[in-house]
Amino acid sequence: PEEAHELRRYTDPAGIDFISLIAPTTDDERIKKVVSQAQGFLYYISVTGVTGTKKPQIADIKKDVARIRRFSKLPVAVGFGISTPRQAGEIAAHADGVVVGSAFVRLIDENREGDDLVSLVAGYATEIKKSL
Repeated sequence: PEEAHELRRYTDPAGIDFISLIAPTTDDERIKKVVSQAQGFLYYISVTGVTGTKKPQIADIKKDVARIRRFSKLPVAVGFGISTPRQAGEIAAHADGVVVGSAFVRLIDENREGDDLVSLVAGYATEIKKSL
């Protein structure tokens, strides 16, 4: 939030919400500070470290999303480390949105030479959507 103004001077006039991030290590005082300036929705980072390298823990996500909701009425989307339809479905039960990014990038990278890349990615997206 301390540097948000550097980007919000562009996003606010354009009518684009500046999405704030909250990590598992964020304490309650910091959450209050983050949500006081938040717009659109809150993005909860479900794991510490590099995205796509760790598996999110559902019990921790449930607890942390509930904690965030004590401080804000904004929707909470959860991302980082979500790579299977099952994980997306389990997380969706506790969040307002689920972000799957690295898994798509990995799928595209591993199949970029194939003739069926678009149908493969579309099929993966359909599996995730069905799990929600």
